[in-house]
Amino acid sequence: MPEPFYRNVPLTGTTEDTYGSTSLPSDPSFAAVANASFVIFNRQKAMGVLGPNLVLEYVFNVDLVGHEEPLYVPDLNKLYITQIQPGFLPQLVADLNQSPPSPSYQTADPPIDVPTGGYSHNGLIYYSTIGGSVVDNQTYRPGIYSLNATSGKSTVLLNSYFDY
Repeated sequence: MPEPFYRNVPLTGTTEDTYGSTSLPSDPSFAAVANASFVIFNRQKAMGVLGPNLVLEYVFNVDLVGHEEPLYVPDLNKLYITQIQPGFLPQLVADLNQSPPSPSYQTADPPIDVPTGGYSHNGLIYYSTIGGSVVDNQTYRPGIYSLNATSGKSTVLLNSYFDY
């Protein structure tokens, strides 16, 4: 996003998404984002991926909080969607083999706190994590984790001693 811009990010632990209220003085049209269902930042690149006959189709609801971009796992034909909410351990998993897709919450074993930046490879999902939450007297550390999408088992590959 070009400078200058201003986005009010509450420091109260709330997960309210404020992206639509971002102020971008150099581009007054950015105000339209507040009412947009879908945003494309680079039209040329997007149209190369999406094609000329773009259709936006409602598929399923998600909670009105911030989410990471979905991670597609081709072996299972499922989307893994992280809800950016401290202490919220399940992920929304949408099964694209069903019509309409069937989303459900699934929690890794052991749980992964706010998995982000995922990559799917050879049956495993690799996540960087925000961590830092304490849930049921268990502290979740930021780090890099793997998740077996078939079994639901997770493994700590690297954690942060400094906790940030």
